[in-house]
Amino acid sequence: MQTPEEKKFNDQRSGFRVLLITPPQGLWRDAVEKPWNSTQPLGLAYIGASLRAAGYPVEIMDAYSLGLSPLAIRERIKSFSPDIVGISALTPQWPDAEILAGIVKDINQEILTVVGGPHVTALPAEAASRPGVDVAVVGEGEDILVALCGAVVSGGDLLGVPGLFLDRDGDIRSSGSAPAITDLDRLPFPAHDLLPEPSFYNPFPSWGRKGHFSCIISGRGCPYECTFCDVTAQQGKRYRLRSAENIVDEIS
Repeated sequence: MQTPEEKKFNDQRSGFRVLLITPPQGLWRDAVEKPWNSTQPLGLAYIGASLRAAGYPVEIMDAYSLGLSPLAIRERIKSFSPDIVGISALTPQWPDAEILAGIVKDINQEILTVVGGPHVTALPAEAASRPGVDVAVVGEGEDILVALCGAVVSGGDLLGVPGLFLDRDGDIRSSGSAPAITDLDRLPFPAHDLLPEPSFYNPFPSWGRKGHFSCIISGRGCPYECTFCDVTAQQGKRYRLRSAENIVDEIS
């Protein structure tokens, strides 16, 4: 039996829409192009699956792999009418992510723009300070995004959600570190159904034929400290593995 407060929250959650986007290549110079190779954005697929499991309507727009134009992006955002837009970016994609956040705000200032990914985790304060960005997520996004959405729906303080950086009137505030996800088996499998068909993806030549491959992650983190790599800083030194049973269940 739900309490009145639980029923109100569940009703609000069911109408709270989240759109996750990869920024298209070349958006910052107004010359969008489709990359010659691309793979499924598993990070967003994991986050999308976690949000959906928590009861939130969610869609993924892989604008990077599809080479979507600014007009196509605008139309999709307007059509879906999200309450939150999450943008994931590597460092080479960050200029495009900034432009994309501006596009979102140009459509509707009330949309909460959330950025994440390796670049943001490395430079969260800088990312949170950029125009058009409301929230920067540090670390693995599955639990953080679910908690963030819950705080927004319930009217809670976002600084009570670990793993965030926010710009409060020019003052960059941190909500503290979020713990790493130690039990990877508890995460729902990536939401491949929210991604384009495999035929839209073109892997490296040694990975397989276009349209006849997919990606899978068996673990996170790394025990080593190579000077040229930031995986340790991003995900910690502990190497966390999924169980063999969990991996086989996803494959099958």
